[in-house]
Amino acid sequence: MPITQIIPGTIAGPTIVASMGSKTRYGRLLLPIFAMLFIAAVACGSGGSGLPGLGDKLLLPTGGSVEVDTGDERVLIQFLSVDAESRCPQGVQCIVAGEATITLGLTLEDGGRRAFPVTVPLGASVRSEVAGFVLTLTSLLPDPPLESMLESSYRAELVLTRP
Repeated sequence: MPITQIIPGTIAGPTIVASMGSKTRYGRLLLPIFAMLFIAAVACGSGGSGLPGLGDKLLLPTGGSVEVDTGDERVLIQFLSVDAESRCPQGVQCIVAGEATITLGLTLEDGGRRAFPVTVPLGASVRSEVAGFVLTLTSLLPDPPLESMLESSYRAELVLTRP
């Protein structure tokens, strides 16, 4: 299952190079055909909207958001903040493993928004049922955290499904 990262980038399409006489003409004809097939394959893999769908893994930075196509509506998922961090950092011996608390947001197409805290034990995933969906935080990265981290260094790996 591919992971959708919310990081700006480019998509390089297929390139056909033909270097021999009449084959160049066929190469030029095939390029648009292969480009359309590539675009159609990408669209079909995401429900045709080009957006991630239910069950896709999402990787959000703190402050990041992603729109998910659920089939009948689009839902906006947000990683709003890291509110507390007491998980045992890398390279440190701790008596207890600790936990982190983050705030996630879910906005429905009708504008209804729900922000909710999620408490994450070290090395664990957390499942939250919200507005008819299940939002699973599979990991809060880095796990374990670094000893000294900026809030912007965190990443939430999430999966949106239906109950």
